[in-house]
Amino acid sequence: MALDLSFKPFSGAGIVTMHAITNGVVGAGFDLGEVPAFDITQQAPVSEMKTSRDASRGVAFRMAQSKTAGLNMTLKTLTDYTLGLLTGGAWTDVAAGAVVAGWVAPSDLVVGNVIRLPDRNVSAVTVKDNSGVPKVLPVGNYELDAFAGSIALKDLATGGPYVQPFEVDYTPGVVKVLGANKAPDSDYLVMLNGTNAYNSERIVLEAFKFRFAAEGDSKWISEDYGEWKLNGSLLRDESRAATSAGGQYYALYKPAA
Repeated sequence: MALDLSFKPFSGAGIVTMHAITNGVVGAGFDLGEVPAFDITQQAPVSEMKTSRDASRGVAFRMAQSKTAGLNMTLKTLTDYTLGLLTGGAWTDVAAGAVVAGWVAPSDLVVGNVIRLPDRNVSAVTVKDNSGVPKVLPVGNYELDAFAGSIALKDLATGGPYVQPFEVDYTPGVVKVLGANKAPDSDYLVMLNGTNAYNSERIVLEAFKFRFAAEGDSKWISEDYGEWKLNGSLLRDESRAATSAGGQYYALYKPAA
């Protein structure tokens, strides 16, 4: 095989997809969106034995221990799929619930306190006190975040006096819920459909068996666009022969000359 020995710069760009592997079968892929960093790391640790037979204490024996590889990606955009990956979580659709009547809030609330309802995406919210004939708090007395299911108290004088604890009537709505650290560990094939921006030459990289670690920081408030890390190990794909084109860990493809 003739090798291309011409010198050229490389600046990679491309689309990254992840494909779940189930019982050895590579499934449909998901586009990871904006991935400004895609880094493969390799380690080849060795064990050395120093001689004790003379004062030089030089290395007498050296043997390779193992070869390992890792893949580190930075994500700048999110989808429900990548949120599930980053949190190690699983999504659940929660249907609208039945009308809740008379849910009891904590006692001794003051202006500035926030009532947290047990449900999200609520509607038909009414806040009442515990008088013999319950008084309904005017909507101007509080600030409702209906999706969050929270009620911030702004005024407890207008329309009062009020007897606590307050009771809240509401209707829970439909939501999607991501439960973190809920999904089992899985293996993925990761594919970079890339291009060298210097000369538009195509390059494709496939990592055959990626096991990511759902760890690291998730910055949910920031002054700039957020970024998230998706890091993990490249395991040996034993379904591939070590002597096969591409080997067992990852392979790089480019057009033939």
